[in-house]
Amino acid sequence: MKTVQNTFIRALVSIIIGALLIRYREETVTWLTILIGVLFLITGLISCITYLIDRKHRDDTVVFDANGRQISGFRPTFPVVGIGSMVLGAVLALMPTVFTTGLVYIIAAVLILGAINQFVVLAAINRIIRVHIIFWLLPCVVLFIGGIAIIKPQWIAQAPLFVIGWTLVLYGVIECIDAFKVMSVNRKYKQAPTSPTATDAVETTAEPVESAESVDETAASMDKPALPTDAEQTNL
Repeated sequence: MKTVQNTFIRALVSIIIGALLIRYREETVTWLTILIGVLFLITGLISCITYLIDRKHRDDTVVFDANGRQISGFRPTFPVVGIGSMVLGAVLALMPTVFTTGLVYIIAAVLILGAINQFVVLAAINRIIRVHIIFWLLPCVVLFIGGIAIIKPQWIAQAPLFVIGWTLVLYGVIECIDAFKVMSVNRKYKQAPTSPTATDAVETTAEPVESAESVDETAASMDKPALPTDAEQTNL
């Protein structure tokens, strides 16, 4: 549950940053850079703290069903995005003027890391239930725009912060959708009926077996010759 809450916080921060980039992309770039750095620092710190807490309570035993799908033993994923956000936030907050011109590239790199993290989450969910293709396409859009902003920035040269801002909003919405998906999977997993234990299975399938003494007595009676009756003795 803490991981899901952390996802919602990260999504909210992403939407706020995206909205700020859309609305105030030209006027207050320096202050916006500082604010973005603080927000990135906070969300990255929360991600790392949540990971350390969940790691102490993780289940090391991983159980798979007959089809090879993971049914229990969930482990928290390493907070790659959280560490990157924390480092990036500290740099942006302390040295905003240095990174003002490269703000688009920095946010684009964070979007790429975020898209990769979403693919990891979807892959973990897909081990339990089938994930629809639309959920895979949405992170592809974020990954594509982040890559374009770094490789071919001239394609969005007219309004780079505007495009990146809307992409951040899209990323936040996708994070919320993935969080609801994780909550649904956890709810179904907790409500699933438990399978019969090994003892119950043995008691159900076991059949009564004759004791060794009764088997020996039966075998002895079959091997012992039959005694002649009184009529047979008279004839003899």
